[in-house]
Amino acid sequence: MADDPVQRLLVLPSGAPLPPGRRNALLAKRDVTLRPAETEALKQHAAQGDAARVMAIAAAHLGSEPRCEALRLAAFTALQETAFAARLIACFEGTGQWPHHPIVEASLYLLACAHTNHAPRFDTVSKLVWSSAARWLSDYCPAETVRTLSEAIARHFPDLLFVPRLLAAASEVPPALPGDQFWDRQDSCAQFVRTLHPEPRGLLVCLCGFHGRMGIPLNFLHRWATRIPYHTLYLRDLSQSYYRTGLPVFGSAMVHTTAALGRLQKALGVDELAFYGSSMGGLVAIRLGLALNAQRILSAAGTVDSGTTAGSREPTDRERLEITRRGAARLAQDLDGREHGRIAYLYGADHERDAVVGATLAQVSGVETMVLDDLNRHNIDFHLVLSKRYDRVFSWLAGDRKDIDLKN
Repeated sequence: MADDPVQRLLVLPSGAPLPPGRRNALLAKRDVTLRPAETEALKQHAAQGDAARVMAIAAAHLGSEPRCEALRLAAFTALQETAFAARLIACFEGTGQWPHHPIVEASLYLLACAHTNHAPRFDTVSKLVWSSAARWLSDYCPAETVRTLSEAIARHFPDLLFVPRLLAAASEVPPALPGDQFWDRQDSCAQFVRTLHPEPRGLLVCLCGFHGRMGIPLNFLHRWATRIPYHTLYLRDLSQSYYRTGLPVFGSAMVHTTAALGRLQKALGVDELAFYGSSMGGLVAIRLGLALNAQRILSAAGTVDSGTTAGSREPTDRERLEITRRGAARLAQDLDGREHGRIAYLYGADHERDAVVGATLAQVSGVETMVLDDLNRHNIDFHLVLSKRYDRVFSWLAGDRKDIDLKN
């Protein structure tokens, strides 16, 4: 079919996104995509060195999450010009005023500093703004840029907790392979990347968590994904509704997403299929993997409650735990006695709800549970990167490793 989204994925340049379909409800309050006239205005202001106007346009289109294409355009189109970057720095340091959105402006300022090898001044806004800017830039920038900027912030604010961890994680990211041009589009629900390997063996489908990441930014994760002979498809549910109705770019129900993934595998002509789901993406990774007879399915601290709430209010911790118990029991019942490929559930031993899921699934024949001792965090990927074991995840997904070996 001419308008088949699978065919559009295959003909787009590697890594180019499909349209987002349905936006996050929070982002729906304003349209974060620049109209053509605004794009031209942004470029014109950049060419004229009008740093304040570029900053204002970026801030005006900011959503509650860093999925703003205005910020991307301002940061990466305008800052290609060293002269503009220098003017942007002068604007920030000269006026001392950050009237629009301090985190956006701090992000643009840091990028300008990185582009011109200028030492940032950190006395303009609070250290928490700099920490937030580093987190946001990690979703947009290559690991090398994040490393440089995080190092500068950590050196100036040694008491910050998150930035040193981000610096350590960025330092573990392997270099990009020659020819790899993937660049995560935060406002896209589907991005397909052809492997650079001369003999592709399979398709890896990665399902992001609630905030559109796999525990770590996709720009980081992709560096490991490129090292196995698999094409990669990155999926995120921008509506944050736990993929309950699939991805609207493929259709209005999960059955349409399932069918689209089956057609994609067939069109690629590969025999192997693997699913990797993080947090909110964990349960749907298992569901899709079962439906499509995947060889390997990995759920990294996958939630099993599908966003269930206690009526119209937020559930208490005790209610959340009970909801998790019921969800884990349902999943175990669905898996028990069913033929399937390898399924693994990866979790931290000291995270209460994830440990409940792990203990329940450990009773199911054919399901492997992999426990990270002494970990009380929900974010598995970040921990594996810091402990230098993240490459094992992808070797396991490609079938090149018997287990992820979390003990060593």
